[in-house]
Amino acid sequence: MSIEVLQKNGLAGSLMFVKNAGDTGFAVIDVETEEFIKHVGEGEYPHKATFHPNGKWTYLSFIVRSTIEVVNLQTLETEYVEKGIAKGSVGVNLSRDGRYLFIGSYGEIPGENLPGIMVFDTQWGEKPELLLKAKIPLGKCGGLVVDSKNDLWVAVSDQNKVVQISGYPPFEIKQEIPVGKHPHDMVFCKELQMLQVNHADEKFVTFIDVLNNRQIANVPTGYNPHGGKFVIRDGSIKCFVPSRKENIASVIDIQKASLIRTIDLGTPQGFVDVTKDGQYVIFDAYKGNCVSIVDTETYEVVRRVAVGEMPMHPQITHDGSKCFVDSMGEGTISVLDIRPLYDGNPDGVYVRKTIKNVGIKPSGNFFSYRGYLL
Repeated sequence: MSIEVLQKNGLAGSLMFVKNAGDTGFAVIDVETEEFIKHVGEGEYPHKATFHPNGKWTYLSFIVRSTIEVVNLQTLETEYVEKGIAKGSVGVNLSRDGRYLFIGSYGEIPGENLPGIMVFDTQWGEKPELLLKAKIPLGKCGGLVVDSKNDLWVAVSDQNKVVQISGYPPFEIKQEIPVGKHPHDMVFCKELQMLQVNHADEKFVTFIDVLNNRQIANVPTGYNPHGGKFVIRDGSIKCFVPSRKENIASVIDIQKASLIRTIDLGTPQGFVDVTKDGQYVIFDAYKGNCVSIVDTETYEVVRRVAVGEMPMHPQITHDGSKCFVDSMGEGTISVLDIRPLYDGNPDGVYVRKTIKNVGIKPSGNFFSYRGYLL
């Protein structure tokens, strides 16, 4: 589908950027029509697409190439390339108002002797150019989260700590909280104002209260927890946490800060998403060819759906009607019709479409509208 048709139909805001781990750049999918549009970006090992809240731009980051590409969301053309970014830019996020772009790295910041954070002024997203505002040497950075107060939280993997930094100039460090070995990705729950910190070399997650800036608890999980999804439903608050190195997912009672139980999924996993009503969660699989649908009340696997080898990063659309799942092994994206779940019919879930030729090893999906919902 051409971008002209996309604009005519008013769909330019309903896009999904797909990173291809074995390729250069991202594939762009029209969420509504489920059609491949084009490839954008030229960097090796693409990692994340971060969307400006004004809807004009996305900032593409790459693990290998030391650049950030700024892509126009109306034309899907790169309008600016920021060079000299530290290598291994695994953590990227915007301030809540879109003014500042924070980039965390595993590689040394240019001109510094440590990895850390580079802060760029986006000029409120009125122009594509980025202006360097600050360098904050910290250590090897994993995930970055910006909370509702606009504070930046950084997982510093080689120093086993999470650092809280003011999201406004001069970007001062507010505090450092010790956590487990090699913290990497983090999940922020705005309803609870809570941060979930995952660790590459532990069998627990750490929860942090970002309103009161304090650690709440460490709760057991499978080895190398990754991703996670908070489910708030019928008076209960739970967190479902995948494990990259074990075949189990963990269910955590947030109110009691304790493990409820583990679920044997028969494969390690890395990502999970939840249906709009909170009744089901969908896990990917590092081994095999099926996603697993789990009931959030009974914790039973109620359905497995074949979507291609090594399914990755299930993402449910904002209206809750379908779920996009990458097949890293086959280079395809499956679109699941999950509407039967809302009628209590897991067996009715099916693959309504397979999108082919999206790239080598698709492994992560980013909706252009999701940034507005956080």
